[in-house]
Amino acid sequence: MRNKMIAALLCLATVLFAGCGSQGRGDYRPPVPVITPTDPSGNSDDKPQASGVNMWAIDMTVLNVGQKHYAIWSGWDKYYEAKEGNGQYMYIAEMTLSDKKPYVSLGRRHLLTEATLPWELKVGEAFSLVEGPCVMYHGDDIFLLYSTRGSWTVNYKIGIMKLIDKSKPLDPASWEKKSTPFFSGLTTKDAKGSFGAGHCSVTTSPDDSEYWLNFHAKTSTAGGWTDRKVFFQRILFDAQGYPYMEAQNDPAVPLARPSGEYEIDLLDGVASPSRTFMNPVRDGADPWIVKVNGKYYVCKSGDRGVRIAESRFITKFENGKQFVGAATTVWQCPGTADRWNEGNLWAPELHFIDGKWYVFYAAGHQSEAPYWQHRSGALVSSSGPFGPYEEHDSEPLFTGEYDD
Repeated sequence: MRNKMIAALLCLATVLFAGCGSQGRGDYRPPVPVITPTDPSGNSDDKPQASGVNMWAIDMTVLNVGQKHYAIWSGWDKYYEAKEGNGQYMYIAEMTLSDKKPYVSLGRRHLLTEATLPWELKVGEAFSLVEGPCVMYHGDDIFLLYSTRGSWTVNYKIGIMKLIDKSKPLDPASWEKKSTPFFSGLTTKDAKGSFGAGHCSVTTSPDDSEYWLNFHAKTSTAGGWTDRKVFFQRILFDAQGYPYMEAQNDPAVPLARPSGEYEIDLLDGVASPSRTFMNPVRDGADPWIVKVNGKYYVCKSGDRGVRIAESRFITKFENGKQFVGAATTVWQCPGTADRWNEGNLWAPELHFIDGKWYVFYAAGHQSEAPYWQHRSGALVSSSGPFGPYEEHDSEPLFTGEYDD
């Protein structure tokens, strides 16, 4: 028995410190040379870096600044074995895209922000968090929206940061965080509306004259995830071009449709089309919508994979269809235990970059908490938004620390 215990400890030490024995689960990666990352000052390291321990990562999105691409995601500060981390932090890394595998790779990660403001800090939750990053471009300005507090509570809300120095997006000092929430859902059951608001995406109206926030919110004050639905609300801008939101609207009160939707109905020959729509627009959570070449693409998880639907409208799908009837499953998790992305796919995002379509998602092995093996991956299509898609590599994106 003593010999078996010693052998087990030696094996564990080998896994923890030598980076071996990952069994295809993406927890570790062999120490091989990778692309040279860029430091916050804009200078590249001369020596190659070796990858170390990979880290839990979800909600990856893309930031484009000039000709460079960056990944921003929610992750843990270190590797945790069979348990949840102490918090969720926002990280950023330079992203390299290639025509051959790995199609996507990341440089050194940098801590971008964490929960520090009073309205970001936990009250009753297990830990404080920032998650669900989303980039918004408005004129020459670049903003980062993010969610904070527990997504299963009425306290879920959206914060905002502005990129002040575009020459150093990896440097947290280049970002300015607003001291108050950008958008908060309702928190009391007597209020008229929905509760909590977060995990958003941003798009423009069909005629590009308006910006719209796509988010999910709860429909009851009880804790949990099963009552979340998808909403749209218009983003406004002050005289300085800084975005702001009015209070969350009462779902019983109709909203004016995004500018240009009514005109599309008229061109289609619809008799007396409505000038308003009602929230919520559908069931679900973690909504993602992107506009490319005049069409909208809604991307969400389902069928153990990624589902995408196309429409000329923000608030509805073509021919009166619901999302289920309009969507196509473009990729499914492999479903085998030897693959890091076996199942439980979370919050996919669709991006059109340099003529190709990319889906960033998180997946793992656990079907219930703690989800300590969840990592981020990418899918790539050169054929169009509906694929076929190919995995960026056989392992997840490396979102851990580099060994010098």
